[in-house]
Order: sequence, then structure tokens, then C-alpha cells
Amino acid sequence: MATIKNLEVMNGLLFLRDPGIDNIPEMGEYGSCWSNPDCVVFSCQFDCFGPTKVSLGPSNELRRAPVLIFDGVLNTPSRTVIVETVMSEPALTCSVEKATTRVRIWTLGNPDSEIVDIGLD
Repeated sequence: MATIKNLEVMNGLLFLRDPGIDNIPEMGEYGSCWSNPDCVVFSCQFDCFGPTKVSLGPSNELRRAPVLIFDGVLNTPSRTVIVETVMSEPALTCSVEKATTRVRIWTLGNPDSEIVDIGLD
């Protein structure tokens, strides 16, 4: 079941990963999404401009924002995925079925999107 939460996101960055893996990708100067096989980092609205509405769950249960910014596979050996802030605070958690999970992230298309939909399949 998809979970929806309004988050105040310091620095406008969220991290999607398996809680047992701490391999954060290098983030370049440009772009709004960075990844490696263990983690996806993506930008969203800064907390000073208001909350970001984040949805996490199976893709078919999401009301998807219009722009797909990421489509890849994430290592999930614990069969759990977390969304966390730059302060390493877990904000959302979702169980997954396999040790690798297809991840798709949709936003409004701008780097400071106030809507982020994360589909897990």
C-alpha cells in the first residue's frame, strides 16, 4: 500500500536506499537526481518554501506526477526501502519483495518540485 507524507525537507534533498546499505552516490554540481546501485539521491522543495508531498509504494498505487526523473534498479537485500533526509532521519519506509527493486521517481519536473512520487516494483 502506498504511503503519502508531507515532509519539511532541509536542503531539498532526499535519499532512497536499503537501511542496511550506506553507499551514497557522488552528487555532481548539476542535475536533480544522482544514483548508484545502492542509493538514489534526488532534489525536492526546500523546507523554507513549504512541505514536499512524498508518495512511496507500488507504482500502480501512485497518482504519478508528470515527469519521470529516475528509472532504475536498487539493491534491497533487507527487502526494505527507506526515504530519509540529509540528517539521516527516516521519513518513509516500505517493504519490498525482492533483493533488487525497480524504482521510478516522478516529480513536477523542476529541481525544487513540491511533489515526489516513488514507485517500487
